[in-house]
Amino acid sequence: MAYMSESVTFDNGLRLYNVDNAVGQRSNNLRGDVMLVQWFIRKVREHPMGFNGGPLEVDGDCGPLTKKAIKETQDELQNLGHAIKSDGRIDPVVVEFPKEAAYSLFHIERVCDGLYCGDTWLIDPMIALDSPPRLKALIRNYSIETHGGAV
Repeated sequence: MAYMSESVTFDNGLRLYNVDNAVGQRSNNLRGDVMLVQWFIRKVREHPMGFNGGPLEVDGDCGPLTKKAIKETQDELQNLGHAIKSDGRIDPVVVEFPKEAAYSLFHIERVCDGLYCGDTWLIDPMIALDSPPRLKALIRNYSIETHGGAV
């Protein structure tokens, strides 16, 4: 399930969003995790200075278009010099700094943060206007179930 990390933050104080299960090739592809990955990839793609690729629907279905978008995004990150695997799979970030830098999701969120200059109204899925209500609900419910409080 998609959730906001309690321990990993970026330089500007934004928290890392994470997934419980891998998304993409050879993965469980749970709906909430897929939606979070789709949302961040869409944000990076729709920015004028962002990555190539067409629109990506945030529907929680990890079909051929989402799997292709994951691989293309990883390839773009590698081309920019990010030291990640381009294997078509987004794994959960399971370690803290500096090792979280090996994970694609960490890099996608950092690029998104850079493109939108840290504007939380645009890049935080809990408050961004274009974030699907279903994704917000999944993140909120995960926080309540696991931490006993709201996001």
